[in-house]
Amino acid sequence: MTDKNRIKRVTIMFFLYILAFPGVADIAADEQPFTIQWAVSPAPPFHILSGSFYRLGMCDVLVDQLSRKLIQVQHSTVVMSHTRIRREIEEKENLCFPCVIKREISPWYHYTDVTVVHPPLGVITTRKNRKAFKKAGMLKNSRVSLRSLAKNSHYLFGKPAARKFPTPLQEVIESFADTNHFYSVEGTDAVTRIMKKISLGRLGYTLEYPTALRYFTLTEGENDLVFIPTQEYGNRAVPGAIGCTKNAWGKEAVRKINTALRDVVNHPDYLAIRQFWQVK
Repeated sequence: MTDKNRIKRVTIMFFLYILAFPGVADIAADEQPFTIQWAVSPAPPFHILSGSFYRLGMCDVLVDQLSRKLIQVQHSTVVMSHTRIRREIEEKENLCFPCVIKREISPWYHYTDVTVVHPPLGVITTRKNRKAFKKAGMLKNSRVSLRSLAKNSHYLFGKPAARKFPTPLQEVIESFADTNHFYSVEGTDAVTRIMKKISLGRLGYTLEYPTALRYFTLTEGENDLVFIPTQEYGNRAVPGAIGCTKNAWGKEAVRKINTALRDVVNHPDYLAIRQFWQVK
């Protein structure tokens, strides 16, 4: 029997075996590795994809550690804007977004266990504006009223287009989103671009974590920007998690991630990068 005929005979026998025992095909399919596609949006200090802190964002290190820990899972990364990530998640594309606020319930995400506790969100503005806020009665006991600022058309508010905030703050944001003093910024690294505009006097303020101001100062140099807690949210910390598409795939992705998460969030590299960005 020639090699060609032998190969043909083996092939025929294999397919007959599969027909006789269809469960074998299912076993072969089950052996295919589970794949997690990480959606990454340049948003320092969470994801940093250029400059002197390249891949030293908190979520960069988180994903790197999970990729090393979950060796039975295939990992891939796609870089896209926050707006596109949100759109694809809503369309049920299989993605995991490493840096989201963990809410009680979401129509779009299955959440992992908590990965980080962020410091409170607050207003970032200039020292000059802070004095004006105080003089106008909008700043009391070192906290500014976001609701009062939202009603003041003199100060332009800047916000990344797809950004969402904890409920008390989000409600205020939505209350003046259609006004002419609300400025939405599309594209990547929107937070840094917004803070540059505030420094130049083209925008009045934004709502952000103090860690974002730390990154801005480290990369852009000394500036006149300050962080002010809000009266609406106070000093409450913000729980962070990984959000995966709310479908069967996302549920399984979260289950697998959670098996490794305790070790990862306690890993020295992850603890060190959190401490670096969250230092007061």
